[in-house]
Amino acid sequence: MNSHGSKLRSGHQIHSSPERTAKLSAYNAPQTGLLSLLPEQCIPYAELIRLDKPAGGIYLYFPSLFGSLLASSCASTPPSPSKLAWVNLWLYLAAMIYRSLACTWNDILDRDIDRKVTRTRLRPMARGAISVEKAVAFTLVQVACGSVLAYRLNAICFYYTLPFLVILGFYPYGKRITFYPAMILGLGWAWGAVIGFPAVGVDPFSSTTTTQAMSYLYASNIVWCILYDTIYSHQDLEDDKLSGVKSIPIKFEGQTKRLLATLAVLQIALLIPCGRLIDASRWYYVGTCIGGGLTLALMIVTVDLKQPKSCMWWFKWGSLITGLVISTGFLYEYSQHP
Repeated sequence: MNSHGSKLRSGHQIHSSPERTAKLSAYNAPQTGLLSLLPEQCIPYAELIRLDKPAGGIYLYFPSLFGSLLASSCASTPPSPSKLAWVNLWLYLAAMIYRSLACTWNDILDRDIDRKVTRTRLRPMARGAISVEKAVAFTLVQVACGSVLAYRLNAICFYYTLPFLVILGFYPYGKRITFYPAMILGLGWAWGAVIGFPAVGVDPFSSTTTTQAMSYLYASNIVWCILYDTIYSHQDLEDDKLSGVKSIPIKFEGQTKRLLATLAVLQIALLIPCGRLIDASRWYYVGTCIGGGLTLALMIVTVDLKQPKSCMWWFKWGSLITGLVISTGFLYEYSQHP
């Protein structure tokens, strides 16, 4: 799901100098990697869904994983390991499809904006490789595929995906009316924490304890999304400045790391009540809270916000490292339930 782009308002132009424009290269079809193996007519669609960039899909999957593990600890009869693994396979596939859907929808609406941003100007919609009509049809196919996967888990999961689709549909417009579109993105991105409950057969509103645990987890993942989106958005800081609009990196320029540290503390703080509500052992706090906090601290100290490559590296690998570490505490608590 890519917020992760320049927060340009309608009517604003990026005024590039002739020297800067001259440095921009033309589009060249992939010569190496996964995309180079595809038929030529399929490459634009593969680029549209970021087929060669799975980090965003994995990142979208983590809230579902956390939700399914937390729900299993809340259940009176936890799912078997084989069932939990099977459910998470479907959740992972659904996350990949919904992430692809989000990228497609975002690129359709932002195609004119993307042409003005260095990092995104060669995306398929921006360079005219796919027509709007074909992209919309492709979007509907992805909606259908995602709906089938959700229904395959169970009918309740299908209905729980509807709020996500509404948020997903609104997000690109949100970038035009608010300085903080990452908050809107977070509402949708973190929704997997809710879907993880019905995916394993647990009603997230079946009891006060379950609802509270789910709510804390959902809020924690919203904060996590804002944190990583802020790092990602630093790649476009210069283009955002040239556009004359505001963004989180611009608003907090020079103080961004303080903001990131605050978000990290809040993210971990929201995970602590989850443990208390499920009577978690010390190992939950060691793995999920302390371990997760240390990985976030390492990232915040290490990332060079002035270097786009550093921002991208930590977006790709930092989310994976933190997600896996946070998972350990939830997984341990599940393993302790009979």
